Amino acid sequence: MRDLDPSDTTFSTEEMEKFKSFIDEYIPLTPKKITCAEELCEMDTDYFICGSDQIWNLSMRAVRENFNAYFLCFEHDARLISYAASTGGTTIPDDLHAPVKKALARFSAISVREPESVYDIRGVTD
Repeated sequence: MRDLDPSDTTFSTEEMEKFKSFIDEYIPLTPKKITCAEELCEMDTDYFICGSDQIWNLSMRAVRENFNAYFLCFEHDARLISYAASTGGTTIPDDLHAPVKKALARFSAISVREPESVYDIRGVTD
């Protein structure tokens, strides 16, 4: 969201400007790109909101290698929320059920993008 692509033809220039204006006014973003959980836990914030395409797709090496960042597993007083998180249509491997369940238990609210992710998350948390 930090850099809106002006070549995106899905939206008109006016729509893109309104979207950017809304983000600038209501969604304060970090001044730098965060690359690990350690950097996240140093932030002064009331909420951490994670989500989007395949953020919880554990068949992806980047997600497995950065599990703590993707699942917000670090000490902090902020509330944790997922918004339209996705498992990418893959099932959560059996050996990761316990760590995923522990991570998600800390969330104040969880929403997912597609029905497959609902079943994946319920299969781990119920």
